[in-house]
Amino acid sequence: MTFSVIPTGQDSSVARTPDRLPGALLRALSVARSWVDSAPAAFSNDDEVLEAGGIFFGLASACANCTEPSQLEEAETLATQVQEKIHQTMSASLPGILLVDACHQANLSKLEIEVFLLLTLGTFGLLGERGWITDLEDTQNFLRQFGVSPLNVARALSPGSRLVTSGLIQLTEVESPLQSRLAIPIDLVLRLWHQGEAVPWRFRDLEDACDQLRRLIFAARRQMKRLEEDEALPADRPDRGRMPFAIRRLMSSFRAGLSVHPDWPLTQAIQSLEGEDAFILLLLIGRDAGHLPPDHRLFRGHGLSASFAEGPRQTRKNLARLTRNGVLRSKGWIRICGGVPPGGLTEDEALLLEAEFELSSSGRSALGVKRRWTSRTGRLRQPNLTMARLVLEDEARTLIDPVIEHAKNPRDILENWGVRSTIPYGNGTTLLFTGPPGVGKTATAEAIAGELGLPILVVDASAVQSCWSGETEKNIVRTFREAADEDAVLFWDEADSFFFNRDAATKPWEVREVNVLLQEIEAYPGVCILATNREPALDPALQRRICQRVAFRRPTSEMSSRIWRLLMPEKMPLDRPIDYERLGRLALTGGEIKNALFRAARTVRAKGKTARVSLTDLLEAAMIETGLGKEEPIGFSNFSSSG
Repeated sequence: MTFSVIPTGQDSSVARTPDRLPGALLRALSVARSWVDSAPAAFSNDDEVLEAGGIFFGLASACANCTEPSQLEEAETLATQVQEKIHQTMSASLPGILLVDACHQANLSKLEIEVFLLLTLGTFGLLGERGWITDLEDTQNFLRQFGVSPLNVARALSPGSRLVTSGLIQLTEVESPLQSRLAIPIDLVLRLWHQGEAVPWRFRDLEDACDQLRRLIFAARRQMKRLEEDEALPADRPDRGRMPFAIRRLMSSFRAGLSVHPDWPLTQAIQSLEGEDAFILLLLIGRDAGHLPPDHRLFRGHGLSASFAEGPRQTRKNLARLTRNGVLRSKGWIRICGGVPPGGLTEDEALLLEAEFELSSSGRSALGVKRRWTSRTGRLRQPNLTMARLVLEDEARTLIDPVIEHAKNPRDILENWGVRSTIPYGNGTTLLFTGPPGVGKTATAEAIAGELGLPILVVDASAVQSCWSGETEKNIVRTFREAADEDAVLFWDEADSFFFNRDAATKPWEVREVNVLLQEIEAYPGVCILATNREPALDPALQRRICQRVAFRRPTSEMSSRIWRLLMPEKMPLDRPIDYERLGRLALTGGEIKNALFRAARTVRAKGKTARVSLTDLLEAAMIETGLGKEEPIGFSNFSSSG
C-alpha cells in the first residue's frame, strides 16, 4: 500500500481516544524513528516481524486524526520509511521464519503481506483499541484511514486470492461479502504462540516408548472426531496441507525422544520417513501396543487419514500414503488387515477409506516392536502338551510322526530335494483329525504344537463369523495371516461348521466363505489341523488339500488305563492305591475320564476337607459317564410339606 493518512475533523470524541492523544502520537513517532535507525538487515525470528508490523500500524493509527501539518508530514514520511524497510528486511530474511516463509511461499504482493500482518497482529491483540478485526468490512475500514482502496482490500481477500487459496487466511463466506468472516488458521496461530523447541520425551526402553504412544493415539482420535464433526463443510474447502499443530507438537517431542536412542530400529525407521508417514506408522505401533481396540475406526483408512488432516480435501490427500505405492506399504511395514477385501480388484478411494490397516510381521521385526494383544479371530496360546504325554494308537502315531518331522525341517524336502521348484503352491502341512468326541483330537493338535515348539491358534467361530456381507471372508483371510505371522499351528476345531459341503448351502455367501477357506488352506505355508466328528459333512474338495488324515477311535481298555494314570493328579487325596486296570475296563475316552475325575473330586470334597477319594467314588463317576450309573435329573426337586 502507499501510505497516505487521511485526516479527519477533530471533535470531543476523537480527543478522548487514547491513540489520538498528542502523547500517543509522540510515542509512536519516537518508536518508529528508533526502529528505522536500528532495524536489522534481516529478520531473525517471527517476533521481530510482528514488532515491525505493530510499529507501522501503530504509527499510522496514532496520527490518523492529526491536524498539525508539520506532524502529519513527519508521520507520513516516517511511516513510508517503516513500510519500505519492512518489505526490504523480509526480502533479505533467510528461510526458517514462519511468517516470512509463509509470505514467500504464497508469493504475496506488498499489499497482501500488509493485510496478512494486519490480521495476524489483530489475532494477538497487538493493534490497540482499533485491533478487533473480524470481517472484510473491519479490514476495509481499518486500512481506509491509510488511503488504501476498499476495492483493493476486497480483491486481496476474495475467495480466489492468494491469501485465501494458500490458506494463510480462512474466509467464511456469508450472504453479504462485507460480513465475510476472516481468521488466521488456528495451526498458524498456535505455531506462533508456541515458538519454543519441542521437549523430548524420555524413554527407559523401547517398550516404554510404545507405552507413551498412548498420548499420540488419543490426540489422533480427538482430531479424527473434530474432522468428522466438520464433514458438512464443502469438499473444496482450502486446507493447509500440513499436520495440525497439536499432532505435530507431540510428534516433534516423540521424535526428539527417539533421537536419544539412535541404535533402536524404530528410531532409524522414523528418521527415514516424512512426518506424515512416520505418524501413520506410530499409530499402528500404538495399535499393537493395545492403546485402543484393534478394530477401532482410527485404524481404518479414513481414521488414519483424518487424524492428521485439517479438512476433507487433505484427508483424501493423506489417503494416498496408504496405497500399495505408498512408502509404508512398499517397504512392507504395514498392510491391509486380511488382505484386499473380496471383490476389491483395484484399490480405489472407497476401499481404502473402509479398509483396516495393521503392522505386518516383517514390519514388527524391522521396528523391533511386539504385538501385545492376542489374535482377533481365535485364542493364541502356548501349548501345554507334548506327544510324550499322549496315549494314541500305534497307527495314529505312525501317521503323525512323519508329519512332525517334516514340519521341523521343511527345507529338507522343499528346498534340498527340489519339491518347491516343481510344486510351488499348496505345499503346506494340513491334517484332518476325525473321530468321536473326547478321543484326543484337540489334545493331539496341542501336542503337535508343543512338539514343534510353536504356539497354537485355536479358531474362534464367533470371532470369524460376521453378519455383514464380505466381513466373514476378511476374517478368514485374517485368521490364516495371523497364524502365519505368529508362526503358529492353526487349529480348526469342529471343522464341519466351516468347511461344510457347499451343495448343502442355502445362501450364496455360504458358498463364498467355503471357497475362501479352501483357497486359504491350500496357500497356507505352516501346519494347519482340522478336527471333526462329522466327516461326511465336509466339502469333498477339502480331501485334495489334506496331506494326512488321521482317524481317532475309542481307546482300548489298556489305553484307557494309561490315560487314567496320566490324568490322575499327584496331589489327589486317595484313601488307597487305585486299581487303574479296573478303571480301564470301562474303556472311557480321555474326555470322559476328565469329566469322571472332576465329578468324583467334587462329590468327595462336598463331604468335608478330610474326605478322601476312593476307587468306589471313581467307579461311580465313571459309570455315570458310560450312561450306566445313576445321576440326579436336572430340574427342581419334588417335595411335599404338611401343615
